[in-house]
Amino acid sequence: MIRQLLDIRVNGMRVGIYGADVCQLCARLGTFEGQIHAAAVHFGTLTDYVCERCRRGPDRPRRDMNEGRAWARAALERQPHRFCEVCRKPVDQIPANRRMRFWVCEACLAPLPEDAGRAISDLSHRRFLDKTRRGVNALRSFAITMARMRLDLEEA
Repeated sequence: MIRQLLDIRVNGMRVGIYGADVCQLCARLGTFEGQIHAAAVHFGTLTDYVCERCRRGPDRPRRDMNEGRAWARAALERQPHRFCEVCRKPVDQIPANRRMRFWVCEACLAPLPEDAGRAISDLSHRRFLDKTRRGVNALRSFAITMARMRLDLEEA
C-alpha cells in the first residue's frame, strides 16, 4: 500500500505536500504535512528543514512563531555545515552536496540513481508514512485523501 501511495502522481508530479526530513540544525528526523506547515518549517533560499524543537531556540522557551523563525534562520546562517538526508552526518555546504532541496554526503550519494533528488524525496515521503501512518486503516485513509487530491488536480 505504501508503494501505491508513493506512486500517486498527476503529470509526473507527486500529489500532496508531506515528508519526514532531517533537521539541518540538530540532525533529528521531523515531519511536516500540508503547504502551510511545509512553508513554516523550511528556511532560507535553500529551504533547509528545521524541526520544532530547534525552532524554539536553545533554551526551549515558548516562543511566538516569528521569534522562533528568526532564531532558526540566524542559527542556520551561523552553522558552517548541514546534515546528510540519508545518514545524518555533517556535510559541507557546497553545491556538489545538494540534490533538489536535500543535502547528501558523498558516501550516500554514490549508490543513489542518477536522479538522486527524486530518490531522496521518495525516502522523505516513505519516512513520513512510516512515522505517522501506522496501521492499515491509517494508510487507507491517507490513500483516499491523496486519491481525492489527484482527481481534483486532474479535473482542474
